[in-house]
Amino acid sequence: MKKSIIASALFVFAATANAQSSYFGIEGGAAFADIKADETAQYLANASGRTTSYTYDKGTGVARIYYGTNVAKNIDLEIGYFMTGDLKASYSNSLGTANEKYSAYGVDLSAVYRPEPTGVFFKAGVHQSKIDGNANVTIGSYSAAASGSESGAGVLVGIGYDAKLSNDLYWHTAVTHMNKVAGEINVNVITLGISKKF
Repeated sequence: MKKSIIASALFVFAATANAQSSYFGIEGGAAFADIKADETAQYLANASGRTTSYTYDKGTGVARIYYGTNVAKNIDLEIGYFMTGDLKASYSNSLGTANEKYSAYGVDLSAVYRPEPTGVFFKAGVHQSKIDGNANVTIGSYSAAASGSESGAGVLVGIGYDAKLSNDLYWHTAVTHMNKVAGEINVNVITLGISKKF
């Protein structure tokens, strides 16, 4: 999968020479994911034999930069790099406490269909992403920490709307579903951004 994404990315830049137009942009917003804190709490409860309470984040910030180029009538090919803030969870019982946090980043490649003249667009593609995580456990006066990462590929689909601000400047809003980020979790993203054509 990694090789196919890289090959497709190279195609994007090769296609630019023959494209009618290209654009570069940046967007930011919120990413929502289930880090399965309930399952972790149940695991800790089973391991300790004690009822475990927990709190967790359902969402965090996300930022993305991207480049796109027109490859056919009403169809653009777009490549981007994204990164999220931390999603955190905390657990506690009579033995002690535990905390964990995760963040994700990666590249995405998608075809964007823009039916004229609505301003609505649809996108579908793939992503290669990685999740970094770390955790720490405190029991009495003793504590321990661990970290790790997972990577993997998945698909994405999205819908959005863009509108012209000036001759070559556009703003947009979009909702994107990313399946199996780092091969692990599904993420829903809501963003607002701006792009410049050249």
